[in-house]
Amino acid sequence: TSSERSEEIIFERYVARNPKIIGYYPFIIPPYKIGYVVASPCNTSVNLEGTCMTLTKCTSSGGQAFGSCGRNSRGVCCLNEKSCGDSTSARVTYFNNPGFISSYSGDIQCELTVNQQNTNICQLRVDFLTLELAPPSYDSEVSYGACKTDFLSLHDTKLPSICGKNSGQHVYLDFNQGSSVHRITVSTSGASAERKWSLKITQIPCNSTELAPTGCLMFYDATSGSVSSFNYDVGSPTSNDQLNWTRQITDLRYSVCVKPYPDYCSIEWTASGSDSFSMSNVTENDVCQNNYVMIPQSPIANQNTTDRFCGLTFPTAVTTTMQPFTLWVVTTLDPVYSNHTRGFQMNFRQLPCS
Repeated sequence: TSSERSEEIIFERYVARNPKIIGYYPFIIPPYKIGYVVASPCNTSVNLEGTCMTLTKCTSSGGQAFGSCGRNSRGVCCLNEKSCGDSTSARVTYFNNPGFISSYSGDIQCELTVNQQNTNICQLRVDFLTLELAPPSYDSEVSYGACKTDFLSLHDTKLPSICGKNSGQHVYLDFNQGSSVHRITVSTSGASAERKWSLKITQIPCNSTELAPTGCLMFYDATSGSVSSFNYDVGSPTSNDQLNWTRQITDLRYSVCVKPYPDYCSIEWTASGSDSFSMSNVTENDVCQNNYVMIPQSPIANQNTTDRFCGLTFPTAVTTTMQPFTLWVVTTLDPVYSNHTRGFQMNFRQLPCS
């Protein structure tokens, strides 16, 4: 009943804050709680994350049980794997191509509907464990960098379609007020490419320390690390390999955020290599109005661009104290600026307060 569910939610939150209470005072649990299993992360035998719950709940959610878990082993580690046409409200869901781990070739419109588990869920984190689709277009001056053959679409977001190789990337999606559903779609056309995808989708509570700041598509909780643009590839392009020449995707606008740590007051950005920054092949006279990255209040930026960086080179190091630490990425819809470009791979490190 709804009243029992309300009690369950209160009980779950209480136990989460006081995990030892069950061991010390088992008699405080209401009679209907006997055998109750608190939902919590667990590891399956196939090295994927599941959720500890009762076998009944696992079965009703369409999950697969892997071994026992929870107090006195009363629960099962429930793994939820979904594919085309499915829906989920599980804490963690894996969205895979048909036949995964094998690749898929052919035409398909594969959509997963993700329902907000409850009103205490504010975000989704989508990890691209594997995401290999056909690359952006490179054979027409009117479509360089556009995702014409395959694309991943995240509905109800400001991020247009992405394509190509994006394994290891991640995004955060907000549940905005009045919206309790996200739809994730992979669309493919033509049998010439082999596709493969496995996305890990995690629902994040509103009171979690793992929430990304509002407006951040990517979020890194670390004092140092590496960030790359969508479909970036470390391989060096050759004159005969047009696929590597035009890897940058057009018409993107998003922000990459880094969580400021205590006692760290600034962040330094550097290119990861001598050829790892390739935003535009067209000279923009330092105006940077089309393809660029922006680092707010970075004093090294020249007078004209203020805090924007474009072209084929990045300064030795760029530092800013503006928090939250943010890197903005913009690519224009005009394909001429993305022709023969690769995007970027950049390193960051937070600097201690002086």
